[in-house]
Amino acid sequence: MLYSIELFNKSLVVNKINISSTPIIDLKDEHIGIFHAYLLEEMHYSPRTYNNKMSYLKGFIDWSMQKFNIPSNNPFGSVKKRSTRVRKDIIYKEEYKALLGIIKPKLGKKKHNNGKTSYFRQLYKPYLKNGIRLALHTGCRGDEVVNMKWNMVHFKKKKPYFIEVNNSKVEHQKGSGFNAMVRPIFIPITKGLLKLLNRMGLNEKKGSDDYILYPERTATSSTIKNNLSKGFTHFYKQLDTGRAITFKHLRKTYLTYLNATIKERTKLLSGHSSNEVLRRYYIDESLISKTAKKIKNPWNLKFLTRGAQKQIEN
Repeated sequence: MLYSIELFNKSLVVNKINISSTPIIDLKDEHIGIFHAYLLEEMHYSPRTYNNKMSYLKGFIDWSMQKFNIPSNNPFGSVKKRSTRVRKDIIYKEEYKALLGIIKPKLGKKKHNNGKTSYFRQLYKPYLKNGIRLALHTGCRGDEVVNMKWNMVHFKKKKPYFIEVNNSKVEHQKGSGFNAMVRPIFIPITKGLLKLLNRMGLNEKKGSDDYILYPERTATSSTIKNNLSKGFTHFYKQLDTGRAITFKHLRKTYLTYLNATIKERTKLLSGHSSNEVLRRYYIDESLISKTAKKIKNPWNLKFLTRGAQKQIEN
């Protein structure tokens, strides 16, 4: 949200509007129009990103008006969302294996040009492979993967049962001070996920406050998240599949096979529902058990193979 506010202020400054003398109560359609043009013509944002920026500003203005009793209408309330196309692509098993196989330092250099000089940036990171594996086997978003800790792993009869993580997207949307009752996400520990966690140090680290991914980190969570996203894109492009698959598609892959297993109850585990919260609410333990037993990895269901895109979209 802070970055969206900074973009809005910058758009006004570029158009020679004194933001220090423009309080919220004086915001008009003219200012929204300037921001609209800035997002499209200067930032070249996609419809989805455009909608997100406008939504963040609307939420901030709503909060400010309520907090400080500002008697005015929110000019962002009349902004229409731009149409977006929902893609249901997933990453296939053979692509996934090939991707992990080429993630090496020698293939991680990407050339950049700032208009004056050219330089290379290394997009390979030691934690990139495990970050991709963790995202695929949990269905978590980037920031959820990065902030996942060992003490989030819950046990039943001394065996790893599920991982409880905060729903970062909903918490971010609600903002600080309004997210205390946001339903967390419950991730069943499948055979594939358990194997990965054991390899990453479950037995030694269980119950600790250490991060699961890159515990010896020297970078911020935001930087690590960006590195995962950019690194995935860089290496996937080298597979030359002709498809625009990104880090986000790992979550889509997970939710696709999860939905094929437990159907409409997927939302109870994916974080798309606001009901049944563990401890404060309720979670169906049989659902966790069934999911963990039936799923080993994202491709043990036959239809999740190349050429099955129509089945996924129907």
